[in-house]
Amino acid sequence: MIGFGRARRHVGIVFEGRFARASLVRQGRRRPLASAHAPLPPDVWARDDAAFSDVFAALAKALGPAARRADVGVTIALPDPLVLEEVVSFRAVPEDPKAAAELIRWRIARDHRKAPEDIVCTSAPAGRDDDGQRLRVRVLPAPRVACITAAAAAVGFRVDRMEALAALMPAGPGVEVRISPDWWSVRAAEGPPTALRHHADWCDVDAMPETLRRVIRVLRAIALQGGQTPLPVRLFAAKAVTRALTTALANGAIALEPQEPGDPETLSVEIAAA
Repeated sequence: MIGFGRARRHVGIVFEGRFARASLVRQGRRRPLASAHAPLPPDVWARDDAAFSDVFAALAKALGPAARRADVGVTIALPDPLVLEEVVSFRAVPEDPKAAAELIRWRIARDHRKAPEDIVCTSAPAGRDDDGQRLRVRVLPAPRVACITAAAAAVGFRVDRMEALAALMPAGPGVEVRISPDWWSVRAAEGPPTALRHHADWCDVDAMPETLRRVIRVLRAIALQGGQTPLPVRLFAAKAVTRALTTALANGAIALEPQEPGDPETLSVEIAAA
């Protein structure tokens, strides 16, 4: 969903938790020219209709007209559970970007028994294996993309990129875990083919013990590979969640590297400035 080149100014919007956060950033600078936030309707992710209209209207009003110029692109980061991510192999990938995109979309649609026009895909190289070129593919339902894009366009935003939050954050080797009050994700950024996996789901802060049990099951499947040296695990979570997960893993082979989770406003600046 990348359709335009980088502009001198860019807007980053993060849908994280119960709010949307947005920042207008000038290229090469980290301090935002303007920032905004808007509450999300409780059931906004359960339907594809006008639920986003008020959200984008509030963000546009707060950021001001400079964020809605024709030469200002918008990057939107979505909660990880909304995006299906997997690694697929192709014997050959067309050099023409349009042909490559059509091939990838056809392959994903076939594998998941969907019509190609019902999905939108983005991809990135993920090395090679015996079957050829590997690509990390992220998939969104086309109706949801159309809904969000239309709501943004209605108030003057020009969306040129839409991705899962984790896909927009810098990542190093190993496993990355993000746990928020509303959703969690575990993804291997790099590594052998068996480690190129992604798991994400919604959660409730009141059911955090069960969420942590699910995260641990996934971590054991990804970080521990056939008795090899465990992959490093970087954890982005609130301090209380970090303590609970560290305690639960204290007697195992998985070692966590706690990281600052970053507040959504800071993430919106990082996404806009990337």
